[in-house]
Amino acid sequence: MTSYHTIAADLKKFAEFEDSNEDSQNKKPKTKTFIFELEFHRIILDEAHIIRNSNTGFFQAMSKLQSKYKICLTGTPFVNRPEDIHSLLAFLNVQPLGNKTVFNKAVTEPIRSKREVGLRRIRATMAHVALRRSKAKVESTIELVGKTVQKRLVSFLEGTHKTVHDVLYQTSRTAFLGLLSRGDDFALSKMMALIELVLRVRQSCCHAALVPIERRERAMQLFDDIKQKGTDGGIEMDPEEAEELLSKLRGTFEAPEDQLEQCAICLEGLDVDAAVILRNCKHIFCEPCLNQVRSQCCPLCRLSYTPDDMIKKKTAEKAAEKDGKKKGKSENAKMERSPKIQAMLDAMEEMAPDEKGVIFCQWTSNLNRIELELQKEGHTYTRIDGTMSTQERVDAMEAFDTERCDSMRTPRFILCSLHACGTGINLTRGNVVFLMSPWWNNAAENQAMDRVHRIGQKRPVRVMRFLMKDTLEERMVSLQDAKAALGKGSLEKLSPDEKRKARLTAMKDLFEIEDVPQIWH
Repeated sequence: MTSYHTIAADLKKFAEFEDSNEDSQNKKPKTKTFIFELEFHRIILDEAHIIRNSNTGFFQAMSKLQSKYKICLTGTPFVNRPEDIHSLLAFLNVQPLGNKTVFNKAVTEPIRSKREVGLRRIRATMAHVALRRSKAKVESTIELVGKTVQKRLVSFLEGTHKTVHDVLYQTSRTAFLGLLSRGDDFALSKMMALIELVLRVRQSCCHAALVPIERRERAMQLFDDIKQKGTDGGIEMDPEEAEELLSKLRGTFEAPEDQLEQCAICLEGLDVDAAVILRNCKHIFCEPCLNQVRSQCCPLCRLSYTPDDMIKKKTAEKAAEKDGKKKGKSENAKMERSPKIQAMLDAMEEMAPDEKGVIFCQWTSNLNRIELELQKEGHTYTRIDGTMSTQERVDAMEAFDTERCDSMRTPRFILCSLHACGTGINLTRGNVVFLMSPWWNNAAENQAMDRVHRIGQKRPVRVMRFLMKDTLEERMVSLQDAKAALGKGSLEKLSPDEKRKARLTAMKDLFEIEDVPQIWH
């Protein structure tokens, strides 16, 4: 199996070569020659949404390929922006919308200015060039085994995990309430910082050790300060103080050894090869996203930076690897097993001897914790995440794709990063799926399930979604269902401003906040 990363790298080498006969006297620069002269009969892009950013090498390399016929296969042609669809149209040479200038004037600008004509144009275009085939439409012609999805609610027990979660949740909620008291528009201006806080609360639902110990202690101190001031989750805190608290909390979660797994600009999972960290403020973004922000200030904290301050996430991680392993290791080692991981291990006891399991999670740091617990219990496993090479991933899948499940060469479980394994791979040897954390929308989760529930699966598939009871996670699933229902109708017609307000409403639902009176003028 070959990934897009490998294809793009090979094409880049194939496309460019340097003239070795450099003129030693004139010191002329080496020349680059493009040799994409071979025309294919047919080119098919699977998971074609990967080329949605027209500024990436993926898109540019694919666009240089010539063929008589071109086909794009994707379950998500529209991910975040109208330009996502433009990249597909440009690859397919669908004119005139394949031209970026024309597309921006005809589609992007009208949509941003809240004019319905932009949506009508893109819908009309897609109606003529796209065929939609959902699983439901083909079930009558393709025989698939049954699939059941179980929602397993797990309760916090008294102890470290519950304490850390409650502190993070209450301090974040208090900050949010203070911002709302200044008005929805002001709260919207701080949305990226709030999303970052929500991300850390979500991680604490998986395991308290995902938040570094010094950051947990700092959050505890903030929580004690709030209680002493008598707010205790109320709105008595003035907006300036709330904004200061929000800034402190954001700093609380900037952990060098466990960086965010989500870009705060596009709100998608970070690809380790495309992520950069800003040296001064330690915030992380997709490199293409950050390059599109024309300001030389961090989108989250507004701290200025230069191109030299943009450090590749992978480079930073390698430099800090030795220190990161030592830091907080003894404290985290003493921490008890998280309730969610214990629930997963209990569920594994329900599996038949010949069944294999696939474990999905967004965060590799949580996969590390699960891996340790599997070792303690004597389970055999392999793993796939974004840090592994293509060959390493292939080796892991081949080891998992065996009938036996009694050794490390024939493991019973496979640990999967949702971002690295959500699409493009086949895991039909497994038939029990463990989803260890919910995502913002159910499309990513459905794609992960489809790695197991697809043609070639011989056993009934069971999916277990583990959610911490009475937390953000449980409310996120409710938002998923509402978003899916709206997505089939009116949501597609929302203006950008309406979508921003809908996001604020969703954030209020997560924190169980109703109307907040404005106390600042």
